[in-house]
Amino acid sequence: MTDWTVVAAAAAVLLVLLAIRTPVAFSLITAALVGYSLLIGPDTAGATLSSLPYSTIADYNLVLVPMFMVMGLAANAAGILESVFDLAARATRRLPGGLAIGATLSAGFLGGISGSSVADTATLGRVTTGHMNKRGYDLGFSAAVVAASNTVAILIPPSLGLVLIGIITAQPIGPLLLAGIVPGVLTIVAYAVCCLLMARVRPQDVFVDGVAPSKSHVDDVPKSDVVVMWSSLAGGIVLIGTVLGGLYSGVFTAVEAGFAGAAISILVAVVLIPLRRRRLGRDQASYRRLWPAITEAAELTGMVFLLLVGATMFSNFLVLAGVPSSVASTLSNDNLPPVVVAVGFLVVTLILGAVLDPIAITLIVAPIAFPVLTALGYDQVWYAILFIKAVEIGLLTPPVGINAFVVASVTPGLRVERVFVRLIPFIATELVVLTILFAFPQLITWLPGTAS
Repeated sequence: MTDWTVVAAAAAVLLVLLAIRTPVAFSLITAALVGYSLLIGPDTAGATLSSLPYSTIADYNLVLVPMFMVMGLAANAAGILESVFDLAARATRRLPGGLAIGATLSAGFLGGISGSSVADTATLGRVTTGHMNKRGYDLGFSAAVVAASNTVAILIPPSLGLVLIGIITAQPIGPLLLAGIVPGVLTIVAYAVCCLLMARVRPQDVFVDGVAPSKSHVDDVPKSDVVVMWSSLAGGIVLIGTVLGGLYSGVFTAVEAGFAGAAISILVAVVLIPLRRRRLGRDQASYRRLWPAITEAAELTGMVFLLLVGATMFSNFLVLAGVPSSVASTLSNDNLPPVVVAVGFLVVTLILGAVLDPIAITLIVAPIAFPVLTALGYDQVWYAILFIKAVEIGLLTPPVGINAFVVASVTPGLRVERVFVRLIPFIATELVVLTILFAFPQLITWLPGTAS
């Protein structure tokens, strides 16, 4: 067998396993084992791969994964999300599509606490979709707002996607995390403008029967205790400010920022939970919500690590088969303009985003794309953000737009097809933002360049 024949066989195994809904991690591991066995024989493959799982996850930087997850889940257990949504809804209620804009701003704030888009979508979906629908908003549009706006969680630090790219491509993680801030804020602003324009231009897509809520409905935003709302906002600001401020000033390394964020999130939860209980009642807050957050973080960390092991095995197989070097050689021999190569990898990422999990895309594509683009002279930090943006769009596109399925699953009576239809304007907005970031690299590279 030639190397390309082996690659095709391994890829076929991977696609078949994914098609029959085998977990992505096990699909990658099986495909890698098949590829290695065909290339170098089963015995040599076993000896080569035996130490790979340990060496893959025994990376100091991977401590960030559980720390960032604890940070987001503990903050959610403290009720910060509900309070931030209440405040955002009150602040934007007079604008056309005000509750949708409030949900978008809430998602941006939550993205600065949690690094998981899927987890944020599930959390915000439970809080906002039903609330918006009761106040005259179309249920499909409400769900689309939640699905789209929460994609920024993998862009705004703490971002697990950027952590994984940094590890895979051997880049410093701190600059990558800082580079995601301006694009993340730009994305949230773009989504807010999209909601406002849709409310004005296409009210039939935004409101039930195409009629905007009356003033009485607009004023009927959640009435959580004011002290609880502002205390929760203050806790969230302290949490985000500590992590980002420490990274920007150079006081923290990325790993130290993760530890600080996890510790502060638990401390904030310990302070806020009794406050919420006194103000809102025992059913609104309990320390019993904190322990499941810790255990869920452990479960999700195990899932991410298993995915990382599978993807590392498969990407090492591709390197052994000579795929990255062959791709680089082919591209250079064809004399393609570098911009065509860069755009081409983004298009491939967008396509894969419609059928694969974001982590899987990152772990499969990044080892091939980044060496080629680095050789062409592109800034790795700049392209990492563009890559994450493309992955972000994949979370919304059918047939496997994960965020759309998640928000539909937590919204009673909602079919996912309805969410996909309402997501079209948001996908278009994402593509516009991606184009702007591609055309103006300074929007990405400026902030990391000014850091100490």
